[in-house]
Amino acid sequence: MRQVRHDELLYHLFDATRGWAPALRNGLALDAERRARWIEIGASVIAERMRRFYFFPDGEPAPLNGKELAAVVAKSIDGWRHTLRLDFTSREEKVRRQARWTAAYLLAEDFAGYQILSELPDPPPFRLCGEAGSGVPPRDQFPDPIGPLFG
Repeated sequence: MRQVRHDELLYHLFDATRGWAPALRNGLALDAERRARWIEIGASVIAERMRRFYFFPDGEPAPLNGKELAAVVAKSIDGWRHTLRLDFTSREEKVRRQARWTAAYLLAEDFAGYQILSELPDPPPFRLCGEAGSGVPPRDQFPDPIGPLFG
């Protein structure tokens, strides 16, 4: 097991938000039940993507399980401003990518107090540039043992 680097965590969080836009129609709704359902879906997608990572809360001997991790992510998503969720459904690719980067950084901040370990081999370093949405290596240069989540 090895410690997960910050750039690696950001990459996986950014990649996990791919495909959120169709579900965000419900996330934009003012109806609390539909909004809660979208948050649950988004959080479970991220928890599934992170299943090879072990999130240890500060001072705890056992890592979070999938449901606990999804609850942490859902709490974070619930606190996002409406305009960020709106940006996920933009017609402009640049706006959508920026929303994904913002979401990745917000989620990474929420995991700042956790020790994150991984059983995966150490990946190459990433050059993350959220403003321009560039710098993430092509998927073929970063082996994904989990496989694609969205076809």
